[in-house]
Amino acid sequence: MNGICRLCEQPCILQESHIIPKFIVSWLKDTSPTAKLRMGEIPNKRVQDGLKFHWLCSNCEAKFSQWETYFAEKIFHPLINGESKIYYDTNFLKFSVSITWRVLKYFIEQNQTSHFSGEAETKMNRALLIWRDFILGKELTPHEFEQHFFNFEGELSNITLPTSNNIHRYLQRTIDINVITNGKNTSLVYAKLPNFPLIGYIDMYDKNQWRETKIHVKQGTLPSKSISFPLELWEFMQKRAEHSKKLKNSLSERQKQKIKESYEQLSYDEIFKSGTIKSLESDINLLGTKNIFIEDESNE
Repeated sequence: MNGICRLCEQPCILQESHIIPKFIVSWLKDTSPTAKLRMGEIPNKRVQDGLKFHWLCSNCEAKFSQWETYFAEKIFHPLINGESKIYYDTNFLKFSVSITWRVLKYFIEQNQTSHFSGEAETKMNRALLIWRDFILGKELTPHEFEQHFFNFEGELSNITLPTSNNIHRYLQRTIDINVITNGKNTSLVYAKLPNFPLIGYIDMYDKNQWRETKIHVKQGTLPSKSISFPLELWEFMQKRAEHSKKLKNSLSERQKQKIKESYEQLSYDEIFKSGTIKSLESDINLLGTKNIFIEDESNE
C-alpha cells in the first residue's frame, strides 16, 4: 500500500503497524489456557491479533521494532520473571513515547477526542508533535509531556481503597487504551499493557505525586512493584476493571459453550498454571471467594 508515513511524513510503501506491540498479544495467548483472545468491545468474537494499520514506512517501523525488542528483553520479561530491580537506558523512554504517540494518533484519527475542550485538543496536538519529534531525534526530551510506568505484576496487598473484584484479571490479563481528561487540569494517554500501565501525560497539575513513576531520559531503575499511585488513576482503573467484567459477562451462551469445550480438552496442569487462573486466584486472595461473582468460565 502506497501512502505517507504517519511518523516521518515521507511517501513510502506503508507497513502494517501494531498499536500495541505484537509480542504483548503473543504473550497473552501463550499464557492463556485456550491460546485464544477476545477484543474488549466485541467479546463474542475471537481474534488472532491486536489493532494494526498501514501507518509507517519500513524505516520508522524498524525504529519501533528495535525499541519493542529492547522493552521485551530488558524490562517486560525480566519483571514477569520476578527480577527485583531493572536498570534501563534511553531506549525505554523511546519505547514508551512510541506507544503513547500511537495511541493518541489512533484516537485523534478515529475522531474520539472531538468532545474534549478546545484547550485540551490544542495540548493533545502539541503532545503529538513533541512526541513525534522526540521519536525522530529532533527533540532531546518529551518536554512537559512526561512518560510514567507502573508495575502491577504479582498480587496486590494492603489495598484500603474501593477495589473491583476483577482488578487482577483486568490489570494482568487485558490490553486497554484510552485518552482521558478530568475536564479541568489533567489529561493523559492511557496504554495499559498486561501488568504494566504506561501513561503519557498531556496536562499535569501535580507532578509531585507522579515523581516515583517518571521514566527518565537517559537512565534509571524500576522497582519490583509500584507501591504508590495517584488516587485519580486508581479510580479510573477501577472503572475500567468493572467495564471489562461487564463485557465478559455479556458473552453469548454459544461463546460460553465454546470456552467450556476448550477447557474440557485441557489437563488440570495446563489450566491451573495459566496466567488467567493465576490472576483469578490473586483476586480471590485479595477479596475472598464470596466476593468473586464473575462467571469465571468466561475467561480465556
